Amino acid sequence: MKTTPHIFPPHPPGERAGAWILCGQVAALALARQLSRAGVRVGCADTDAEAPALFSRHCHHRLALTGRAEAGWARQLLEAAHDWRPRPVLLATSDETLLFVSRFREQLGQSFRLDLAAHELLTSLIDKRRMYELAARHGLPAPRGLPVRDEAELAAAGRELGYPCLLKSAHSKPGGRDAAQGKILADSWDELRLNYAWLRQWDDRLLVQEWIPGGCGNIVMFNGYFSAAGEPVAVFTGRKLRQFPCQSGTASLSEAFAAPEVARAMAQFLTALGYRGPVDGGMKYDPASRCFKVLDINPRLGQNYRTYHGREGVDMGWLAYSGAAGAEWPAGYSPLEMQRPCRWGMEDHDWRSARVLKIRGELRWRDWLRQWARVNERAWWDWRDLRPVAGRLCNWRRERQGASAQARAAQTPAYTRSAAAGSAEEDVQS
Repeated sequence: MKTTPHIFPPHPPGERAGAWILCGQVAALALARQLSRAGVRVGCADTDAEAPALFSRHCHHRLALTGRAEAGWARQLLEAAHDWRPRPVLLATSDETLLFVSRFREQLGQSFRLDLAAHELLTSLIDKRRMYELAARHGLPAPRGLPVRDEAELAAAGRELGYPCLLKSAHSKPGGRDAAQGKILADSWDELRLNYAWLRQWDDRLLVQEWIPGGCGNIVMFNGYFSAAGEPVAVFTGRKLRQFPCQSGTASLSEAFAAPEVARAMAQFLTALGYRGPVDGGMKYDPASRCFKVLDINPRLGQNYRTYHGREGVDMGWLAYSGAAGAEWPAGYSPLEMQRPCRWGMEDHDWRSARVLKIRGELRWRDWLRQWARVNERAWWDWRDLRPVAGRLCNWRRERQGASAQARAAQTPAYTRSAAAGSAEEDVQS
C-alpha cells in the first residue's frame, strides 16, 4: 500500500517557499511529487532535457540548462527564479550539481535559499580519498585505499591489498551512464590492469580499495539531517535487500532497519566535522575486524531516501526542503527515535538484478514477486503521474538498442564481466 505521510508545513500555506531541484533523476522525481502534493511550487533543472523528473506533472517549471559553462547555468537559474516570491529553495540531488551550487553559492544565494555545509567540507566528503583521510583522523573505521596514478602504483596497490580488490573512482559515476558505477571488482592483476585502462578514460582520480567480503546484506545505509549548529535533527538507518550491479552497486530494493551502532558512529563523525544539511551514506560489516567500515558519504539526498519515515511521516526530502526554508522543527522530535517500517524499490534496476540472481539459482520469481508485494515506495511508478514511467521505458529501450549495436561492433570489454556488469548474460559469464 502506498505510504502517504503527514508532513508539517514550514510556513503558513500562503507563504510557503517554492523549490527548484537540480538533476532530474530518481531523488528529484520523488521530491517533486512530495513537495507538489504539499502545496509547494516546484521547478526542476537539468542539462538533460529528457531527465525523468522534467516529465512529471508535479514539476510546474522545467529548465533544460544549455551550454557547458557553470557560470551560464547559474545565470539561467537566476533568470528562472527572478519573479518567485518568497525566494525559492535550491536543492541539489547529485554530487556534480551540489559542487556547482557550492561554487556559486554567493551568486545563487541572492535569489535562492541555500542550506550548505562549508565548501571545503563538501569537497572532502565527495572525494573518497579525502573522505577516508577524514575518517581515519576522527577514528571512524574505513577500508584501506591506495590512490594510483600509473600502472606501477597500480601493481604495488594490488600486491599490498591482495585480490580481489576494488578499483574505483574517487568521485561517483565519473563518466555518467557509460561508466557504470565508477567501481569495478578485480580478481587478478590482468583484470585490474585492463579495467584501470578503461576507467581512467573517464577519470584519473582513481584508487584501489580492499574488498570487504559479503553481499549487500552486510551493508547498513545511513540517512541524516543536521542543523546549522551541526546537531542531528533526524537519523535513519536501513539495509539493502538487493543492489545493482549485484556485487557492488546502488540499492535496488531496500528497507528501513534499526542499526543503532552505525547511527551513533556516523552521527558522531558528522557532528565532529560540523556538517549541516542532508547526508546519505553507508557502512559495511567486515568479519575480519568485526566492525562496520564506512564505504561512502554523500552530502545530499540519496536516490532511495523515501525508504525512511520518522514520526509524523517526516523524511529526508521534507527535512532538506524545510531546513533551507527556515523551518522550526517539531517540539520533542528525537533524532534517534525508532523509524516506521517501509520498503523502497527501483523497478528497472531490481528487475535487472533479479534476472542475474535467477540465472545463478539464487532467487525464484515467486520470491521476487512476494518481496515486491510488500514495497511501499516505488522509484518510478505512480498511477497519478505516469509520464516519467513512459519516458523511462523509452529511454530504457534506446539504451538496450545502443548497447546491442555496440556489442556487435566491438568485443565486450572486461569491465562488463565484473561487478559493474549491466546485464544478466554478461554477469553470468564472469
